[in-house]
Formats: sequence, C-alpha cells, structure tokens
Amino acid sequence: MLNEKGFTLIETIFSALLGTIVFLGMFQIFSISMVAFSRQNGLNSTTNDMARFLYVFSCDIHGADSVSVTGHSRVVIFKNGSFINYTYCGNTIARNGKPAIKNLSYAYFSQTPAYSGSGRVVYVLIVKNSEMMETGAYAE
Repeated sequence: MLNEKGFTLIETIFSALLGTIVFLGMFQIFSISMVAFSRQNGLNSTTNDMARFLYVFSCDIHGADSVSVTGHSRVVIFKNGSFINYTYCGNTIARNGKPAIKNLSYAYFSQTPAYSGSGRVVYVLIVKNSEMMETGAYAE
C-alpha cells in the first residue's frame, strides 16, 4: 500500500469544474451589470439633452415680444428685435435651422391663453427613447 499524499484525478477534475462554474457565474453577473450601466448612462444622457433643450426653449419664451405656434410643429418667437424659429421635422427640433435636439420619438408644441392677464402659455412636449418631458413657459 502506497502512502502518497495528494489529490486524485477525480478530485482535481471536480475542483476545476466547480471553479469554472463559479467563474462563469461571476462573469455573467459582470456582463449583466455592464449592460445595465450602459443603459442607465444612455438614459441619463437623454434626460440631460432634453432638460438642456427645455431650459433654452423656456429662456427664449420668457420676455419674448411675441410668440406664435403654427401647426403644433413650429414656434416663432420675436425677442429683442430678432426672430427665433423652432421647427419639428422628422425626429429633430431645430432652433434657427440648427439641430437643437435629435432622435426624438415625438414632439408637440401648443399654446393656450394664460389664466390671468393678456399673455399666453406655450407648451412643448418631447419624447425620446421612451422618456417624456414637457414644459410650459409664459409669454406676454
């Protein structure tokens, strides 16, 4: 009878198999985490783009001399002696002919009389990558 110390072939194969299963499980968790991170990062970028656009749009509306909404796809703002044109065409809203926000699923402009005074409230609703934002800005 031999008195040798060590692992048998079966024990070695079993431990290698067990290690491989644990490694594959950890790799799968890492992969799922990276996909979720990428998706969340894209949503944050989308939200930031939309918020930036809505901020600029609201600033343009505030203090405007006149605002006109045409056909829910165009807003013309007269402010400080010049015109600012917003148009929604395809999947882009352009400000004075330059893209202000791209890859939209939907956009809609409207205006309603203000609850008090002689002004109007101009609304914009935008949808991008299933994220929706809207704002209303008061115009004299």
